[in-house]
Amino acid sequence: MADFGDLSKKLREHGDTILVNQNKKTIRVALAIDALIVKAMPVDTGRAKSSVVVTVGESSASEIQAPYFAGKKGSTAGANAQAAIAQAESALQGREFGQEIHININLPYIDDLNKGHSPQAAAGFIEQAIRDGIATETGVEASLLKRT
Repeated sequence: MADFGDLSKKLREHGDTILVNQNKKTIRVALAIDALIVKAMPVDTGRAKSSVVVTVGESSASEIQAPYFAGKKGSTAGANAQAAIAQAESALQGREFGQEIHININLPYIDDLNKGHSPQAAAGFIEQAIRDGIATETGVEASLLKRT
């Protein structure tokens, strides 16, 4: 005869495992999207790359006025990209299952950049980064059930 107490316990454990793994997977996708946007972002002074800011729970309306590392003609592109990606990693570190993730880019000229007004990035680079970031995580069913 089946022990329903054990069955109930195992189902709860699997449910917890699924939630934990789904949270990890969501964070990985958000980090991938963030990194792809940051890397594809056209760069001159570094302000645009530095303006990609991740928040958890609520979006940010703050407009970044200065880059992490000021430069000219892309001289600080790498440093600003690293700083922006580190900011995202830090923001997502304590994210709990179900909390909204926002990738904010509050620049008055972001729409122009995304429409291809810079020769450094193709039109729609943000949407492409989102598609590519989502594609980084495959095998959802199997990985959600795996205990880590």
